[in-house]
Amino acid sequence: MGFFKNLLWKIGGQQVREQLLSDSLKAWRIVQITNEESGITVIIKIRIEKPPLALKKNLNRVVYIEWPFETEDSMPTEKEFARMQELEEAVDELTGDNGFAEMVMARTGFGKRDWLFYTEALWGFLWVPTQ
Repeated sequence: MGFFKNLLWKIGGQQVREQLLSDSLKAWRIVQITNEESGITVIIKIRIEKPPLALKKNLNRVVYIEWPFETEDSMPTEKEFARMQELEEAVDELTGDNGFAEMVMARTGFGKRDWLFYTEALWGFLWVPTQ
């Protein structure tokens, strides 16, 4: 969330927050797929609308981040997922209204979580913390 949206979120009432959240969610779909035979589940969050930043900038570079983990059900533990959320929050400073990159996909399952971003410069991702 960019500076102004963060400000509106903090000082705005419930109606403003609901509108900001609704606007944000319209651009995404979250799909859960489970293989009936193996029981393995994959959750995919994918952007279905072209992000506004892509209309203003040349986002012609791809950044792919993969976080492998080992569990019996191919999904992260709560502790591991919390750490992944910390990474997403750190990367969030680069995305959307901040004008550097756009996340277009996050996928969890098959023993890994991965993210796909488009950016016009790779250097901003160099500081992103790793495991």
